[in-house]
Amino acid sequence: MSSSGQLGASSPTMSSETPLPSDDPSPPSTVGPYRSDDGTTRAPPRRRIWLTIAVVGVVVILVLGVVAFIFIPTTSPAATVTVTSIAFTSPDDACGVAGATSQGFNVSTDESLKIGVYMYGNSTATGTSACTIQAISTTTPGFSITGADVPLVIPANEHATLSFTVNMPGSAFSGVLTLVVT
Repeated sequence: MSSSGQLGASSPTMSSETPLPSDDPSPPSTVGPYRSDDGTTRAPPRRRIWLTIAVVGVVVILVLGVVAFIFIPTTSPAATVTVTSIAFTSPDDACGVAGATSQGFNVSTDESLKIGVYMYGNSTATGTSACTIQAISTTTPGFSITGADVPLVIPANEHATLSFTVNMPGSAFSGVLTLVVT
């Protein structure tokens, strides 16, 4: 037995040469992002929050600009073409259309409208005579006529449909559309 009264137990001896194990990890051998040269930790570097906000703001503005460019029309609504009536003139009174009128229409500028008009021959005591429409045009500025099915032959005592496309002007209009039939 030992003199201390404890059997088989020995007291550990502390040596100043041997360090005790520690739960703290040892400082890294190189300087890390949050360690200074002497191994002590330091606060993370302050980020420039205003720079982050500015970058995010610029990105948001760019995205909104692209979305607006794609989805919002860049032109104002199309102007309106209001034709109050269609007036037919004919220097040779082709098929008796000189002085005839037809109802008008409303469309947007730069559009096209296909029109069909019933045509009859010249009136006679016994009905209508045969006639031919050779051409159709317009004298109203800004308008044009295309796709007319001429020459159109109209047999005696019958009718036929004169079909054509009216191409609208590029600016607003309100008034009478004058068509010349020969």
